[in-house]
Amino acid sequence: TYWYDKEGRTVKHKVVVTETDEVKEYSETRYDEMGHQVYHCEEYYGSGYVKTTTYNEQGLELTSQTLHDGELYSMTATTYDEKGNELTYEYFYGNTTWGRNTYTYDEQNRLLTKKAMSNTGWHQYAYTYDEAGYCIKVEQDGADEDYVCESTRDTYGNILTYTYTKEDSDGGLY
Repeated sequence: TYWYDKEGRTVKHKVVVTETDEVKEYSETRYDEMGHQVYHCEEYYGSGYVKTTTYNEQGLELTSQTLHDGELYSMTATTYDEKGNELTYEYFYGNTTWGRNTYTYDEQNRLLTKKAMSNTGWHQYAYTYDEAGYCIKVEQDGADEDYVCESTRDTYGNILTYTYTKEDSDGGLY
């Protein structure tokens, strides 16, 4: 059985075994006044997840938290500048920080750098743009290998070529 709100979004879903009236599956979703999903739960045979999400006044996601059978499973937290550009993004599994990203932008709100921490260490990305504002180069370092991705475009902005260059830890290109 499905239930819908006035916008046509599924708000509840239930699967029941007819012979026993046992609920096999159940889900419920709630939305805020802006239409963002703020609560979602799913249960299958008595085990389930509940995810809650918060948003700022611009409608950008600030936090999300997922519980599995009542225990903290994962969380995210995001911050933004006044223009809505993402500045930080952190994600956790249980109570352990699993990753953290930080971002910088130029005056045209183009991404300049991304610093990403994951379970494999820190990675730094630098972005270069042409006069038309297209990203033409991405450089990555801080991992086991460095790489550069460059592109060329025609006068209409269509991508003509991508070139990837990787350097391994011994300085060799491949």
